[in-house]
Amino acid sequence: MDGLPVPWITLVIAGQVWWGHLHGERRRLCQQDWLCQVCGLLLPDSAAVFVADGRIVSDTAVHRRCAALALTVCPVLSRPQRPMALATAESDDLLADGVPYRRGGHLGYAARWSLRPRDRDRR
Repeated sequence: MDGLPVPWITLVIAGQVWWGHLHGERRRLCQQDWLCQVCGLLLPDSAAVFVADGRIVSDTAVHRRCAALALTVCPVLSRPQRPMALATAESDDLLADGVPYRRGGHLGYAARWSLRPRDRDRR
């Protein structure tokens, strides 16, 4: 749209792209089925999440290649006042609403993601 790629989870209504707004059902499917928020395809076991101030900002994961594209062209992700970083994550690294994330879990809603605290017993 207007020369920009439209991420799979961006809300589009009647051909109008609502930049900065997420399609709730697609966001939920990304979480449930371990899909990339940018292209909508299945993610490998190890994917990336967007992090700002130590927190996951989009509650979904991405392919590294899709993340690079998004960081380059997305005005929300490239704001200088809120610098984004990428963190590599596997499903075991994530919490969904404070409890361990489970791939394929059917919550029925999109959960708030966070990274599990690292300890000596883990990687």
